[in-house]
Amino acid sequence: MWAHRNIDEVCLGYETREVTVKGDAVPIVVSQHPRTVKIASGQVIGVYGVRARQCVTALLTRLAVEAGPADWQLIFVGEAVEEWNCFKQFPHIRATPLDRFDLESPNENRHRVLLVNQKELVAQRTSIARRILQRDNVSMVVLGRELSDLPAICTNTVSTDECGIDGMSQSTAREFAHALQQWVDPDHEAGLISKRVSFSKYFSDSATQSLAIASTWQKQDQSSLNALVGESADGPIAIDFINDGPHAVVVGTTGSGKSEFLRSMVVTIALQHSPADVNFILIDYKGGAAFDSCAELPHVVGVITDLDEGLAARVLVSLEAELRYREQRLREDTSTHLPRLMVVVDELAALKDDVPNFIGSLVSIAQRGRSLGIHLVVATQRPGSALSADVLANANIRLALRVQSAHDAQEIVGSAVAAGFSRDTPGRIALRLGSEELYIFQSVHLDVDVQSLVNAAVEACTLLGIASPRRPWLDALPTQLFENLVDDQDRSTEIVVGVIDDPMNQLQVPLLWEISQHAFIVGSAKSGKSSALATMRNKSVARGHQVFSISCSGGSSSATHQVDVSDRELLRRLLQLMIKRIDGPPILDADERWILFIDDIDIWRNYFIDDRIGLDNWTMFERIFLEGPSRNIVCVISGVQPTAIPAMLSSRLKQQWILTSPPGRCTVDCDGRELFAQLLMPVKVSDSALETESKRIDLRHLPRLIAIDSLTRVSSWAVAAEDLTEIPLPLAGSVCVFGVRDSGRSMTIDAMRQAWGKLHSPGCVFDLRNQAEANVCDGLDDEQPTLVLADESTADPSIREFLDQAAQGRCNVLIIASSSPNFARAHPEHWINTMRRTRTGLLLGRAALEDADLFGVYTPQQHVYGEANGRGLWVVDGCPVGIVQSASAKFEAVA
Repeated sequence: MWAHRNIDEVCLGYETREVTVKGDAVPIVVSQHPRTVKIASGQVIGVYGVRARQCVTALLTRLAVEAGPADWQLIFVGEAVEEWNCFKQFPHIRATPLDRFDLESPNENRHRVLLVNQKELVAQRTSIARRILQRDNVSMVVLGRELSDLPAICTNTVSTDECGIDGMSQSTAREFAHALQQWVDPDHEAGLISKRVSFSKYFSDSATQSLAIASTWQKQDQSSLNALVGESADGPIAIDFINDGPHAVVVGTTGSGKSEFLRSMVVTIALQHSPADVNFILIDYKGGAAFDSCAELPHVVGVITDLDEGLAARVLVSLEAELRYREQRLREDTSTHLPRLMVVVDELAALKDDVPNFIGSLVSIAQRGRSLGIHLVVATQRPGSALSADVLANANIRLALRVQSAHDAQEIVGSAVAAGFSRDTPGRIALRLGSEELYIFQSVHLDVDVQSLVNAAVEACTLLGIASPRRPWLDALPTQLFENLVDDQDRSTEIVVGVIDDPMNQLQVPLLWEISQHAFIVGSAKSGKSSALATMRNKSVARGHQVFSISCSGGSSSATHQVDVSDRELLRRLLQLMIKRIDGPPILDADERWILFIDDIDIWRNYFIDDRIGLDNWTMFERIFLEGPSRNIVCVISGVQPTAIPAMLSSRLKQQWILTSPPGRCTVDCDGRELFAQLLMPVKVSDSALETESKRIDLRHLPRLIAIDSLTRVSSWAVAAEDLTEIPLPLAGSVCVFGVRDSGRSMTIDAMRQAWGKLHSPGCVFDLRNQAEANVCDGLDDEQPTLVLADESTADPSIREFLDQAAQGRCNVLIIASSSPNFARAHPEHWINTMRRTRTGLLLGRAALEDADLFGVYTPQQHVYGEANGRGLWVVDGCPVGIVQSASAKFEAVA
């Protein structure tokens, strides 16, 4: 049995054939002559007929008896495995069907027979089976009901309807399979090594109890670090990471059992050595699936998944700090016992692709850590691209599971044997320890509940009084940081706004905002800029500081003094308020601080400084930024780009935080080192609470309607737009009110009349706008205050007498006249033009820009206060005073 080594032909049955014996001239007839068919490399045997399945069963069973599993292998094409379950127990069978991974695998020395049930599976030239058939030592058997069901590529066809063709039932084939299981092919490594080595075989239930684990830990020799990793044909295989290592490399393609090996290695070491003797750092770039079950072991001091550049740098710096810590401890006392630290990395290739510098730095740490108890175990699928010469040079322990090419296997263990491992036996490993001989073994499979082992290990720590091991780094910064997790002690000029992670010194310290200096927060959308500003604003209010906000992306609130940058009136009012503080007397109280928060300043700079008003507002802001700190005014600004603030301003910044990911994570400069920090999440505070805590400063729009009775000064008739102060009426002289129809001329004159009436009672009023009211007094009294009201339609010659008296300086006559600008220009001889030469009056609506020359003003300025009835430019003696809003005599103030 299994004496045939070359797979060349196989017997199909028997036939009658004439045979010529050497030396005889007459042939003889042999009735039971074996009928064979070629099955050598490249041959395609097509079997058709009613008994095709029985014929193929007999053919393959005979081949299995004649040639051992070291010489040939049967592989199913398509979904044929269940249809041929009679072959499942044959040692020659590969349980997994043909797939694309076979195209990546190297050529095997043993012959492969492909079994095909449907010709469609091999109809295309590009099919996997046709491409594999072109390789060495591959042949194919195809079944069909009729001859037409066979593909054209068949080199031999067999009809089972012919006489003498053998057949076999599935039950008979199973009996042969059962008999063959009793035999071992000495040339087939799979026959000598178990396909599955159970963890429970070496660790019984009693050995995994807490008491037994504690006893094992106490007996363990600290001079070795043994790990039972599997079983070879000669018995169990254990690796001593101290004497055989200290570092290891593990390679294996997808499905080879690499992650399972790492997991079982960690568990077996943990059961044999206490947390006081060995600790683990587990790094899995696949998202943590490989080490999920091991993460709660008391030996594990860190689990890292999905490294990015920031986290990778943190890990490296922390390990550097751990090296310095160990060096310092051993320098102070050479007898100090420090637990060994094993850094286990899965998916090294993916890690190298995304964080290229990580591996080199990690190997450098491993080199320096050899004498400090640092062990590095790295695993990868692609050794050629992931394992540099430095990694291999430092790895004395090399393990290769199934790999895709003989070159990969040769590079790792000096033999191509790992390239030929069957996909049916995940966990098959080739081991090379330095220059020693090669070992082939099957890794331990965790067939127990790992969580129960973890619980037992935790209990063992409690029994022995073993404290939690020292961690090489603190917990990573949380993605959301709340105030109750931070030590927020009162500081006079500093506010805690987050936590800084300092892995080099293994510290996490508060991130302090120096409130006497500007701060700039840079970040893209949804990076946490607005949340950071909200946190700082709320904390400032809680400290009793006066806060103001400019929102450049929409939104405003009078309660929180938040102004939308597109609201030019309130923006200008806010900036002028701060300029007034800068120009005012020195601030003696250092705690009386004003803080201006500006969110998304890029939008302001890019879209709202394209005209004179926008430039004026920006210029005021620049002055506030430059001169504000000396008057206890600071700015907290956010932007998308660091260049959002001009260089002239950014050169004054001492606090700049650049947001990254996740939201609220930022980089800060600490003594020349760039560290990561997490900003606090804002505490939700209602507008009413902010209004109560914040000092009340009036920031409001210029009202469109003002009740005359709401004005506090007796002679007031309007309110100035800039500072909302009241405008008094002149005691004498003449006032012209120019404006188009419906601009509020009548409302303005009525307000002036009522204001004059409050001041002069009794007094004489001549309202020449309405002849019925023209003679309020019986005559003109030089001693009595007189008010004359007129408009462009007034033609009464008496207006001239009033104008003359006003021109002569009579101190108790006030003339108020209204007209449209066009009328005044069209009638140069009209008395209104004589009156306007005093250059005192009001230009309503558009007249403030288009007709200011009527009062001798030739450079009118645009304003930000919009248009409303009774709103215009107030001019006195040819000098613009500013925009004012006239009160209304008919509008009643709301109490």
